[in-house]
Amino acid sequence: MRLRDPKHIQSLKQLPLVEVTWHDACSTGGWEHFERVREKPKDGLLECQTVGYLVKVGKRAVIIAQTRNEEGECAGKWCIPRPWALRMVRK
Repeated sequence: MRLRDPKHIQSLKQLPLVEVTWHDACSTGGWEHFERVREKPKDGLLECQTVGYLVKVGKRAVIIAQTRNEEGECAGKWCIPRPWALRMVRK
């Protein structure tokens, strides 16, 4: 992740559009034999991609918003813990 925190940007329309690839926690319901749990690739983590406007690169999380409007508001906010983020590319 080499993109800088966009704190210098004053207009929502100027925020960069990015794709963040990250590992997400996951869970399953029901009973499962422990040997099968041990065999899961990537220790059961899911690799995800989320696209949105880069709002903040903080010490603990990357924050992106998936929707913006003309009044400077954003919605669909994702706070992805930095240790979970694998890469971030500008779109």
